[in-house]
Amino acid sequence: MRRADVVIVGGGLAGLSAAVTLCAKSNLDVALIERKGIGSNKAVRAVFSEAIDEFELRDSVLQNYPSYIFHSPLGALARYDYGRVALSGIDYHKACLILHERALRHGLQVVQATATHWSPIMPDFDQPLQIHLNNGESIQAQILIDASGPAQWAARLLRIQRSTYLSICYGE
Repeated sequence: MRRADVVIVGGGLAGLSAAVTLCAKSNLDVALIERKGIGSNKAVRAVFSEAIDEFELRDSVLQNYPSYIFHSPLGALARYDYGRVALSGIDYHKACLILHERALRHGLQVVQATATHWSPIMPDFDQPLQIHLNNGESIQAQILIDASGPAQWAARLLRIQRSTYLSICYGE
């Protein structure tokens, strides 16, 4: 059985930015579980400029936007002008690969598998989680970060209502 201090489920922008931060700024042993491939999800390609700067992702920027327009399903329109570049459209896969390479240099372990469940069924602060994978392996960790996006892996396993909200990375 593998051991890590932190396990992250999901190899998209959220999971990889958490991995880079933890690997580069702590002595924690971090494992990332991704089933399809790094940056393979169909995520929103708009990121706030602060994240571009913080994670040095300028090479992935396709276009900058100084305003944001929201169209509701009922036809309402809301526009917010930031007065500066606030959002950037990015090459999502390229941004993920940049973060992935940086996290690997800082010791990230990547496991290509599907996280199926954990034990004990109800997490207990006194006992580490054992995250079970579809390849028969398991990883023991004290902390689990669910960065599975719309799949909401942990919420599904805990049988709690999943969020219906759409988020933009590093939203305001």
